Order: sequence, then C-alpha cells, then structure tokens
Amino acid sequence: MKKAAAEEAKKPKISDAELVKQMHTELPRKIPSKISGPWFYVCDGTASEPTGRQRNELYGQSLGKHQDKDGNNVFDLAGRQVPDWLASASRSGNAITLAFMDPTELNNPDHGVPSAFGEYTALLRNGTENRDRQIFFAIGGIAFTGFDWLQSTETAEVAGENACEVARKYNVGIEIDHESSRGNDVEGLRSFLTGFRRQCPMGKFPVSIDLMGSPGGGGLPWAADAVKELVPEGSPSDPPPEGGPYLDFVNLMVIGGCADSACLTGFWSQWKDYATLNFKRAAMTFEAGGVDGICDKKEADIINGAAAWAKEQGAYGFRAWSVTPAGGGEWDPSCDGIGAPGIQAMCAAMGLCDKPQ
Repeated sequence: MKKAAAEEAKKPKISDAELVKQMHTELPRKIPSKISGPWFYVCDGTASEPTGRQRNELYGQSLGKHQDKDGNNVFDLAGRQVPDWLASASRSGNAITLAFMDPTELNNPDHGVPSAFGEYTALLRNGTENRDRQIFFAIGGIAFTGFDWLQSTETAEVAGENACEVARKYNVGIEIDHESSRGNDVEGLRSFLTGFRRQCPMGKFPVSIDLMGSPGGGGLPWAADAVKELVPEGSPSDPPPEGGPYLDFVNLMVIGGCADSACLTGFWSQWKDYATLNFKRAAMTFEAGGVDGICDKKEADIINGAAAWAKEQGAYGFRAWSVTPAGGGEWDPSCDGIGAPGIQAMCAAMGLCDKPQ
C-alpha cells in the first residue's frame, strides 16, 4: 500500500482547469429519435461525491490517459471508472442521466455542478460508439425541495439562464426533478424554460422533467397542467415547434410494486387519459434493481409487454432507476459482473441495442 501511494504521488498533477479541458466532449450531432438508458446516481448535491476525490477502492487511483485500438483518447480521470456495460452505448443505451444537482446552488459561480459529473460525462461519451450519447444533468430529486426560484418570473428565468450555462459548458441536457409544490409551478417552469431557451435552443439542448408514474402520484396537482401547457406535439427529434417555450420530453418515474407490464402500462395510460400527454415525448421507467428490478433479466415479460404497448403509443423511450457508482440503494453491484443484461434488453426493445446474449 505504501509503495502504491508513493508511486501515485510521483505522477504529474493536472490542474482543475486542464482537467476540465481534457474532459471536454462535443455536443451530440442530433437529438435521437428514441432513447434508452439508466439514471446514474452519483450524489445528492455535493454531499457524497463532489469532486471525485472521495474514492471507493473499486475505482482505483490512476490518473492519466491512453489510446484505444481506434486511436481514441481513453481517460482514467481522477481514478474514476464505470462498469464496462455502462461505458458502452451498445449495451446500456444512448441516454444517461447523472443525479443530482442541488437546485439552491444554481446561482453559485459553478452553478452547483459536482466535478464528478464532468468526469463521468467524459467517460460515458468516450469512444466512437458513444460520440452522440445524450447525457443529462438532473437537478432536484426527492432529497431537495429547493425550487423556491419557481415562485417568481425573474428568479425562474435567471435559474434557466444558469442551467443553460451548465448545458453549454458540458454539452449536456438538463433534467428537472421537482417533487414538491411551490404554488406557481407551471408558470415558474415556463419562466425557467424562457431563460434557458435564450441561449439553449430546442433541437440542440434538450430539457426534460420527471413526473410521477401517474397524474395523481405524489399529490402534485400542477403536474397535469404542466404536461398540457409545456409538452408540444411531435417528437423530440422533429424540427422545434413554433411557440413555446417547451419541454422536449418527460420521464414517467418508477412505479413501486409493479411486477408485470400490465401494472406499469395501466399507470402510464392515465397520463394520456387524464392529462392528454403526447407519448411521443414521454419516456417510461423501470426499476433497475431490487425485487422487481430488471437489471439481471435478459428475457423479461415486464420489458417485452411494456415494449409492445410503448410501440403502439409511439413512446419516446425507456429509462431505468438507478445505477450507483459503488452499488447500494436500488442497485445490486453483482449486476455489473454479469453485464446488466436487463438494461441491454430494455435498450434492445427500443431498437437501440442488440439483444443480450
């Protein structure tokens, strides 16, 4: 251990500015016609993994880069790695959400972006097959109720402008996970989008919002109105519609306790029945781990049945909650060892990956 530490100390140090420069990834060339992929739960705000220097031993201590067989730079940034299956868009999908940023920190100079987000973005976009993978930075989550800036037009627009700065700096999309109520939620979200769209137009920088699995979930009466007013016709890959500002799409969050596709689709259907949600701009969510999770299921009726229903609706895609860097919570790290075949099966059901072998 001492020898390893000594060798590590001899390695040249890279400044934060140089590290950010090395990690820069290009904006995806287009918005995908369908999406699939998991949430990658990194931290809540900056509480647990703010800088990437708080190590789990599974992730090593190397720092540097090398070239793969195709001549692409492969970064071993700050000792961080991701499971092989997650590092491959052909196995895990073309859309990954990093969770969560603290909404109260959007006005900070760094806008509350954990440095680990930048590192993971570089790793998840590394290599030719990942060139156009869409990465989202999620703001909010159940741990945060700090969306007070929704209460006024001015503060909401400023928050949107700041979120756009984040999107442009890291070439990512933004995801809002607002699971409370501030009394001016729909108008506040409209103002947020107004500020965001000034420099981050539809068709280049997508914005999504997470909604409960059914319109009545969570007791959030504003959610159905937000769908009616902020989700346009068409699909995210279509030319941007006139009017707005608009959300690109919504994520219908996990429904706990559903062990078959009929249960899931019954809840999802409520959004069309009661809130006129355009499913061409909706992604449906599975549990990734746990008793009802799909991570280890390469042949799963719950996925196949939901996929048949989603195809009929023209749904935008599938998501899965969630993977964590070192296991725990809703994720069983043993699934990494077998390559998370259920996540690949979910992706294959959207026509974006081959079926797992």
